[in-house]
Order: sequence, then structure tokens, then C-alpha cells
Amino acid sequence: MNKIIFVLIFTFLFPLPIAAKKINWNFAAATTLENNSDIKSARIELENARFSYYSALGNFAPSINLNAGLSKSDNDMPQIDGSRAFGHNLSTNYSYGVSGNFSIFAGFSDYFQARLALFDLETAKAAYERTVSDIMYKAYSEYVNLMWAYERVDLVKKIRNKRIENRDMINLKYKSGNVDLGSLRRTEADMETANLDLRKALRNIETVSSALYAAMGVDGDEILETDEQIPATQTPPAKPDFSSLIKEIPEYKIADYSLKTAEAQNKNAKSSFLPNISISASLNQNNPDKPQSQDAVNSWSANLTASYPLFNGMQDLMFAKISANKYEAAKSKLKQTLLSLKAQSIGEYNAVLDAFETINLRVLYLQAAQLQSEISDRKYINGLSSYQDWYMIDNDYIGAQNNLLEAKRAAALQMARWLNFIGEKDFSKGK
Repeated sequence: MNKIIFVLIFTFLFPLPIAAKKINWNFAAATTLENNSDIKSARIELENARFSYYSALGNFAPSINLNAGLSKSDNDMPQIDGSRAFGHNLSTNYSYGVSGNFSIFAGFSDYFQARLALFDLETAKAAYERTVSDIMYKAYSEYVNLMWAYERVDLVKKIRNKRIENRDMINLKYKSGNVDLGSLRRTEADMETANLDLRKALRNIETVSSALYAAMGVDGDEILETDEQIPATQTPPAKPDFSSLIKEIPEYKIADYSLKTAEAQNKNAKSSFLPNISISASLNQNNPDKPQSQDAVNSWSANLTASYPLFNGMQDLMFAKISANKYEAAKSKLKQTLLSLKAQSIGEYNAVLDAFETINLRVLYLQAAQLQSEISDRKYINGLSSYQDWYMIDNDYIGAQNNLLEAKRAAALQMARWLNFIGEKDFSKGK
């Protein structure tokens, strides 16, 4: 499409000055990843889950503390005369030391806490993948609409020119007495309809530009332009192994890690019936600069501690039963998720095949309609066919062009839907 002509038409239709910005899908994708607020939030959630996992690993390391102290005291014993002289017997004491504690065995609690944090991290990764895929799907869908909008302008301009030719031809036939006034008025109405369709198509570019800006997460006022077009023919993806494909879908991953989380929680609940064993040690030194003083004291200690939860009001027992029930519920949910995703994946994949095959069918109809239209024009000009036959065939040709363009957009959107369903983040695969 000639961009200069487009800008002139757009400026004529819209009195306000409108700037244009040319983009492609790679630019739109990069902008979306960088600016969309939902992706930013999901990235932060993933980072927090990673920090939580690192924090849980800290349970396997000893805790070490440094301490230091400084004190001053005054011995205000009565003097010989019975008075008290404050500040005459000041003493200064200070100390420093180090202590540590290490859990040798906590009923496997530390181990399961780390496992739970790991599963939370993997769940956050799957949730991040789903968020990115959903946002990129939205952005790509709007980009498809942008490509379609420009192709729609091209097509409507072509149809408009044909409507003008039809009006001029019927006007000549009317003046020569070969058609009635109603036939002329019909072609004039068709021409005005084409003019309206063109104005609507041009305005729609502004609409889809705004929608694409929103999907990318940026505030822009320029009209977006693209030279890319929706492919007229596309190769559908090969039929996948649905059983393997499902396990890569974020929803399945989330359900799977939910089951692993419930299993770890169930085992962790049982570990509360095991003893806890820990060791601790400390080293302290008081007034090290007074080696000859009785205030200079060095001390150390080491402890081995073991404890066993004998009875806590049956809380541990009830928690274990609740955890066991949650584990069974998670197993059922994973099974149902598997069945639902399998059914949906088959339906989504077949919808892609249907959409691609529809394009091929629309191409055949367009080729036939174009040939019929060319024959019909010649026959009607030479008086070998009626106005009604010519008019019907001409409209069929216009309809076939519109149908092919709509089929192309539907197929592109359906392919994007398929990629989104399987959790794909790179929607250039749909082109």
C-alpha cells in the first residue's frame, strides 16, 4: 500500500495532525516484554519466589552470632563521715564473644521446607510463563488486527474503484435507455457504501493502533504502520503427541507442582512426630586488657540438645490428617487437569487445521468468483446477460474477496490462540 497516499487520505478525513510510526512484530514483541505492567509484576513474583527458596536453603546452615557489651558502674559506699561520694569508684567492664547453633535433625522439617520452597519456585516459573504467553497473545492478536486493518484499507479502496466503474457504466446504460433508474440508484448506493467502508477502515487503523499500544504497555498517540501482511497460505503445525504436549502446558505444571507441594506438606506433617536434635556453642571474653584482674574472664560452652513433642493437644495429629486429605485432593485435581487439557488441546489443534483449510477453500472461491466476474462484465457490456445476473455475480466477487481476508485473519488469530494455549511466548512462530 502506498503510505503517502494513505497519509494524505487520513489527513483529509481527520483534521487534527496525526503522526505515523512504522513497526513490525519484532519491535512490538520486544516493547511488550519490556513495558507491560503485568509481565513486570509476574517477573517480580518469580524473583520473590527465588529469594524464598534461597532463604529456605539457609536452614541447612548454622546460625552464628557476634556479641559485645560495655558497662560502667559506681560503687557509692558511704564515706567515713556518712556521706556518699558518687564517681569515686567507677569501674568499666566490657566483653565480646561468638556463639553458634546448628540443627542436626529437625524431624526432616528443614528438608521439606526447602522442597516446598522449590515447588513454589517452579510454580512461580509456570505462572510467569502463563502470564507472558497471555500478554504476548493479546499483543500479537492486536498486531494481527493492525495487519488486517491495512489490508482491509487496500481491499476497500479496490472495491470502491470497482463500484465507481460500475456506477459510471450503469449511468451510461441508463442514459441510453438500457437500464431503469432503480438500477442506477442501486449502483450509486453501492458506491456510497464503499466510501463509507473506506472511512470506517481508515478510522479503524487508529482504533487498532490504540489497542496495540495498550497491549504493549505504552502510551502512544502516533498511528502505527506496518508493511507486514497476514500470510495468504500457512503451513499448519504437525500433529503433536498430545500426552507429551500437555505436560509442557503451564496449567499442567502448576497442577503437578501443587501435587508435589501437597505431598511434601503431608510428609512434613508426619515429621512433626520425630525428635529434634541440635548443637550450640559459645565463646566469650570479659575485660581482655586486664589479664591480672579477677574481672578478666574467658568462658566457653558447648551443648547438645534433644527434644521430643510428646503431646500438644492433638494439633500435630489433626494437621497430619488435613495434609493427607489435601494430598488426595491434589491428586484428583491433577488427573482432572490432565483430562481437560487433553480434550482442549485436541479441539484447539483441530480448530487450527479448520482455519487453515478454510483459507484454501476461500482462495478457490475467489478464483472462481473473479473468473465469473470477468466473464459477466464482458457479457453484460455486450448485452448478453441481464442486469440482475451481472449484479449478483459482481457482488459475489466482492464478497469472495472479503471472505478471504476474514479467513486469513481468523486463521492467524486461531494459530495465535493455539500457541497461547500451549504456553508459547514466541508468537513469531504463528507467522
